[in-house]
Amino acid sequence: NEVLVLKAEDVKTINDGKTRLTFLDKNREYDIFDRDGKVVKKMTGKAIYDRSYDPVSAETFERTSRRDRQAARRNAGKLPKGPNFKMNGRGR
Repeated sequence: NEVLVLKAEDVKTINDGKTRLTFLDKNREYDIFDRDGKVVKKMTGKAIYDRSYDPVSAETFERTSRRDRQAARRNAGKLPKGPNFKMNGRGR
């Protein structure tokens, strides 16, 4: 019944979307919220990790990082997909 709120950009999805991976600063205090969005306590990153998270091996992290780098190289220079836009009547 408690929630830790993290920024989306600080969370990676691995294992074909089955696992979420994030890093916590072991010395930082994080707000822990209840279902109503009220802060109910503060916990250090280490305490949260020890209580709630499964360890991720260095091998799993490196494999995920390698895949991300390969995907970034494959997509380098490609334009993002999106709707087609007209050039205000001045387009080519």
